[in-house]
Amino acid sequence: MARGPTLRQIAKKLGVNVSTVSRALGGDPGVGRRRAEEIRALAASLGYRPQPVRRKRSGAIGLLVATDTPGRPDDYFQQRVIVLVADESSKRGLHLHVEFVPRDERPKALPAIVDENRVDGVLLSGHPHASLCSRIKKLGLPAGVIHDSASRTGLDCVTVSVEDAMRTAVSRLVAFGCRTLAYVASDVRYPTVAARVEAFRSAAKSSSLGARACRVMDGFGTGLGGGRDVVARLVEKDRLSHALLFQNDVMAIGAMYELARRGTEVPREISILGYDDIVMAKEIAPALSSFDQGEREAVAAALDLLRERVDDGGGPARERAIAARLVWRDSCGPREGG
Repeated sequence: MARGPTLRQIAKKLGVNVSTVSRALGGDPGVGRRRAEEIRALAASLGYRPQPVRRKRSGAIGLLVATDTPGRPDDYFQQRVIVLVADESSKRGLHLHVEFVPRDERPKALPAIVDENRVDGVLLSGHPHASLCSRIKKLGLPAGVIHDSASRTGLDCVTVSVEDAMRTAVSRLVAFGCRTLAYVASDVRYPTVAARVEAFRSAAKSSSLGARACRVMDGFGTGLGGGRDVVARLVEKDRLSHALLFQNDVMAIGAMYELARRGTEVPREISILGYDDIVMAKEIAPALSSFDQGEREAVAAALDLLRERVDDGGGPARERAIAARLVWRDSCGPREGG
């Protein structure tokens, strides 16, 4: 007995995604009226007959990691997110598909795991393009984003609350005799970076130093070189602050290497504070003070939100905040003469 036409064959004839054909035939209002009529007309002319809808879930989820380097993570943080999502998914009996997507490009096509309906839902990380988030939302596929904002993505998000920990950090640095502070960042367009910068500015404003003694420097690379560049620039202009707070630990470690090369002692002459609390932070000398942003807790929360979205369907995008924790080590201490 000859088989009738498939969704994939219909999609190929019209040059659209399989998911678009499926949604149009299912009456999804997210498909444009003209396109939906075209799909239904072709399906009818070919004698397409839909199969009974299967409600059985795949037991699999996807992780879409946005990067600037195709096919691999950009940094340590993304590597840790992939490992943690894999581990937490396994604990929940879920199979995980990982796919890398361009960060700063409007996607020409949906990722394969989404387009081919291979997963019950997806998590996204790495500041994915807003248009990708929008397309996934229009599909009706349950989705959530790790370390982003619901206002930018339109999807459930897990964020980090760093305000309390930042106030404590600034207060301790001031007590150590630091009279000038600087926060060093890469690109403040990213919601997570902007949130840390805002927390620093708020803490500085409420401290005894005031905002004028506390500045923000951005536009630096996120690797070791970025930290070295900061120190070189400040030394050249004779504006080396009493304390430098960095967007991530790798930048902070790069700064410490450069300071050591120039004969500047940490923390006697300058205090250094990182962010992420990577393994290396406690292994270098002096051990690096940092912020633990509760990555495992954030991943677990994102998976919980995704499970709720798979079970319950629609509703407005939600945000869940994880509180960062200050980890104090030897790179911050009393300033000589402070």
